[in-house]
Amino acid sequence: MLFRSVALRLIHLDRAYDVFLDETIYSRIAAGAASDWRVVFGAYPFYLHSPLSFYLQAFVIDLFGIGGTAIHVVYSLRVFNVIVAGGVAVLIFAVVSDVSSRRWGLLAGALFAFDPFIISFDSRLFLETLAMFWVLLGYLLLLPLAGEGVAVAGSPGRSARLRALAGGFSFGLALLTKETSAALYILPLLWCLWRPLRRSVAGTALATLIVTYLPYPIIAAATGGASEFVNQKFSGIERLLGIVQATGFNRPSAPSLLSRVSADL
Repeated sequence: MLFRSVALRLIHLDRAYDVFLDETIYSRIAAGAASDWRVVFGAYPFYLHSPLSFYLQAFVIDLFGIGGTAIHVVYSLRVFNVIVAGGVAVLIFAVVSDVSSRRWGLLAGALFAFDPFIISFDSRLFLETLAMFWVLLGYLLLLPLAGEGVAVAGSPGRSARLRALAGGFSFGLALLTKETSAALYILPLLWCLWRPLRRSVAGTALATLIVTYLPYPIIAAATGGASEFVNQKFSGIERLLGIVQATGFNRPSAPSLLSRVSADL
């Protein structure tokens, strides 16, 4: 599963698909972080998205000495995303096998590995692939604690506590990768305060993910970036809700869909 997912995404990676605007932005941020460990875009700190992915990409740049043109950096860093996507395929197999059977796990992993849209998405330098890796890892750690006969209240054993801490930490890493992933695990964990996990397990996972994320805004505030942090986060929320249309066909002075389709034809 791992090798098939990676291989399908590596084929002609250096000339497949257009370079997306966000890829050029993320690669510039990562290259900057590789040189001075600051997550900045232009002259300003970059708080629109969490920094973990950029630091991991900076580590890859430093480890392999990636340089050259902006496009070369994008293509080189795409390999990092492709390898992470292979891990996602393995985690999908493991999670589905845990809740169902190995046969369904193989089918789910294969659907992810072979889906053309997902291959295109994971072959670009987007943040969602890494975020999904942490989300699935968190669920894989917590799933053995769910099931019939688990009391709503009570003290979990040492193994359960360790799993709750590890699962919460993994969800925290997802939040430090892309904050919009929060709905995939915070809402389910809040539900699990009632069922099917013990309240102490769900509460421990929730507390751990919060503690994992908290140093990020604290450091931003301590370095004088509190106002910019809040402004960029609220800007991201407005875009998410559609209050501000900065991209797409609904943005101010955007061309019509018909004109773009005609031009592309």
